[in-house]
Amino acid sequence: MTIPFRHLLLLLLSATAASAGIDFNRDIRPILSNSCIACHGPDEAELKADLRLDSHEGATMDLGGYAAIVPGNIEQSELIARIIEEDENERMPPKGKGSRLSSEDIALLKQWVREGARFDKHWSYQPPRRPTPPPVQKSGWPSIHADNFILSKLEENTLQPSPPADRWSLARRV
Repeated sequence: MTIPFRHLLLLLLSATAASAGIDFNRDIRPILSNSCIACHGPDEAELKADLRLDSHEGATMDLGGYAAIVPGNIEQSELIARIIEEDENERMPPKGKGSRLSSEDIALLKQWVREGARFDKHWSYQPPRRPTPPPVQKSGWPSIHADNFILSKLEENTLQPSPPADRWSLARRV
């Protein structure tokens, strides 16, 4: 029995997404921006069905017995039902407004809803965080924390850092 390549790819992507966790800004925001926000975003003149998918409040509000997104429940999330709908008249995005979402995008959206459909602030509104330098084997070489990132990649590839340049070579480089 052979498994078609795209089904295998979908399984791998689903497993990867599940193991890595969904990051709203990296994985979900681009899908919503490219496929949904033109009609379900902040522009009141273009807003369709009184549904906003650019905020948690708008996406989860009661729309008369249903909600676009029910965090943790893909069966009750109208967004999921609409993007997998076979009937072109009911499927989102509608015909002429965008192409059908890829199976990878659908898998990401489903996983995101299962994980609680968390909306994060845009990355530019989040305070910067100092990353933790990775551990390295050669402890004497890194002179600043940034060197740990370089040395860890060198060690991954079994490479060694170059020796320090003498003063004349350094002056010539600058």
